[in-house]
Amino acid sequence: MALAFTALWLQLQWQREEGRPGWKLLLSAVCITLAVLLKSFALILLVAQCIVLAVWVLRTGRWRALCFVLAAVVMIQGSQWGIRQLYGWRDGQLVNEGSGMLTWAVMGLQSNWEGWRAPGWYNNYNWDTYEECGFDHDATVAMAKADLQKRLERFAGDPAYTKNFFLKKTYSQWAEPTYQCFWINQNKESGQPTTSLMEAVCADTPLNARLVEWMNQYQSLIWVCGAWYLWHKRKNLQMEQLLPALAIFGGFLFQLVWEGKSQYILQYFMLALLYGAAGLNEM
Repeated sequence: MALAFTALWLQLQWQREEGRPGWKLLLSAVCITLAVLLKSFALILLVAQCIVLAVWVLRTGRWRALCFVLAAVVMIQGSQWGIRQLYGWRDGQLVNEGSGMLTWAVMGLQSNWEGWRAPGWYNNYNWDTYEECGFDHDATVAMAKADLQKRLERFAGDPAYTKNFFLKKTYSQWAEPTYQCFWINQNKESGQPTTSLMEAVCADTPLNARLVEWMNQYQSLIWVCGAWYLWHKRKNLQMEQLLPALAIFGGFLFQLVWEGKSQYILQYFMLALLYGAAGLNEM
């Protein structure tokens, strides 16, 4: 997240200074490459960068700036290829492409049969399918396509079910104010925090309830003020000022189909802080 945000900031600084100095845009490409390697979700921010940069190029006519896109693609693809080659060399055999990204999307469109998680959240579908197919990438993708077709037919045939599914999935991610910070800080074996302080903060205690209540109010304040600011200033904002908003919107669309998890929304909430602060100041 830090690397991705640095990439956004460097690009905006570069555009603000009318395309000078060039090293800022190159460094932005390096930062977003590292961010993608650590977490593929950074690709959403990269797409937002490319959209804003494309508008800037059309406005200024400086087509050389599109080299940023080329540099980012080359570095991302090259580094991922290099990592696979390195692990293949150390393991003594080729590393395949895994279960494939489609399995994550199919999982994100499934009801969660574990019962206590929201629709579209992790249910082990990607690993189970990969294992069932003998860890064969092509066979796994083929099975995922068949399962995807079944889910799309279910959605098309039952609009009420579809509406309820996506409402619950969206609410469970975007309105969950803790972003799973308390859930993650649990001992995996016992399901309980490991220290008395962590237990007071993370477990079902009065302090935890107060923290969640405060985080819920704070989250609501940021989203409401941010949305108000974007609407209130919609006729005056420049394209560069909409870069974080584009990333948030892209993330919203992506999370409709991807594996659900409120933890994934944290980076978009951090971007919304900008608009929330601006909206609060305007009010």
